[in-house]
Amino acid sequence: MLTEALQIGDLERFRELLNLSRGEKGLQPISEEQYRALCHAIKGREIEIFVLKEESDGVLKGFGAAALEFQLEQCAYVPVNRGRYFCKECQTKELQCQLEEYVADAMKVRGVSFPAKA
Repeated sequence: MLTEALQIGDLERFRELLNLSRGEKGLQPISEEQYRALCHAIKGREIEIFVLKEESDGVLKGFGAAALEFQLEQCAYVPVNRGRYFCKECQTKELQCQLEEYVADAMKVRGVSFPAKA
């Protein structure tokens, strides 16, 4: 199982995974307008999405999302958890830790700790 930042070429696959996550919460699939807004946010780096991906076929099996937010009190960027999801077969502690460590490393490269320390 690969862990990587969401690639632009995987946006449609991510949409399917996001809709699966939403369906399990009783929510409707995202609309075309919402999908365009999501693509804009991803391309504009307003949100960072990291995925678990099957090496053999590229199917996305889970995601973690974070955003960097500038806080005036600290005069610094702090990471904000924007959600996560794992398909049933990936709801293992090992895979969840793998993704969480990847997100933490990606935020560390940006000079912040994730999750944010109080």
